[in-house]
Amino acid sequence: MRKCTAATEVPHGDVFLAILAGQGRVGAADLARIPRRLRCELGLWHEGEHADHVWDWDHRPTHALWARWVTGGAAATRLESLPWCEAAGAAREETCTLFWGHPRHHGWQLRGDPAEESLARWLGAAKLRAGRPAPEDPPPESEPPVTGGGWVPGRCWLYCGGTDLPVTWIGPVRVPRGDAPMYACAACTGRLARLAEEEIGRADRESLVSR
Repeated sequence: MRKCTAATEVPHGDVFLAILAGQGRVGAADLARIPRRLRCELGLWHEGEHADHVWDWDHRPTHALWARWVTGGAAATRLESLPWCEAAGAAREETCTLFWGHPRHHGWQLRGDPAEESLARWLGAAKLRAGRPAPEDPPPESEPPVTGGGWVPGRCWLYCGGTDLPVTWIGPVRVPRGDAPMYACAACTGRLARLAEEEIGRADRESLVSR
C-alpha cells in the first residue's frame, strides 16, 4: 500500500510550546529536529485525519508527538501525544512506526510515494546512460522555495494544469528573465517518468541494433 500524499505547513509556534509543555525544556539543537513540513504517514485513502510524526519524547519513549489535520478543513492543525503502535510483522525487523489505533495498514505495509519512486527510477536510468553521477541537488541559483523535498499545495505546471494539488519541485525552468521553480503533481510526474523510461528504452534498443 502506498502512503498518503497529503502535506501541510508545520505550526512551529504550537510545536515549540507543545514540546516545552511536554518535557519542560527545548534546546537550540532540538529545534533542528522539528520537521520543515508535515507529510501524512498513513496509507493512501485512509479514514479520518491525516497524521505525521513530529517529536520523540525524551521522558516518555512509549509515546510521541503527532500532528493531525484535515485537507481543506477550517480547523487548524492539532498536536497530540499518542502511544506507539505495538504491532509487529512476520519478519523480526518489522515494527509499526505509527501510533496506536491508526487506521488500516501498519507502517511496514506502506511504500513510498509513486511520483518519488518514478522520478528515482528516471534519474537512476539517466545516471547509467550518462556514465556520470546525476546531480543530487539543484544549483544554488535554482533552489526551490520550499526546501527539504516533499509535497506542497499548489499548481501543476505539467499536463493537467491543476490547481490546489499536492505538487513537488521537479527542477527550474529557464526563461530570458531568469529561472523559475517548476512543480508538478504525482500523476503528471509519473507520466513524465514513464515517457522518459520509454525514450531511454527506445534509445537503448537502437544502440543495440546499430552495433
